[in-house]
Amino acid sequence: MIIFSCLMLEIDIDEIKKAGYVLTTPIIVTNTDEYLDVLEMKKENVEFGDELITIVK
Repeated sequence: MIIFSCLMLEIDIDEIKKAGYVLTTPIIVTNTDEYLDVLEMKKENVEFGDELITIVK
């Protein structure tokens, strides 16, 4: 069972970058028909806590 905020995985980002992998993560909103709009924030790089999208109800 997965519990909200339960740590599921730890990674070493620097090692992943050194290995040549890109750290891009897609975000998919599957229930867009429930909202007026889903707006993407125009940022090339984000840090923990940054807003990625705005959902308009």
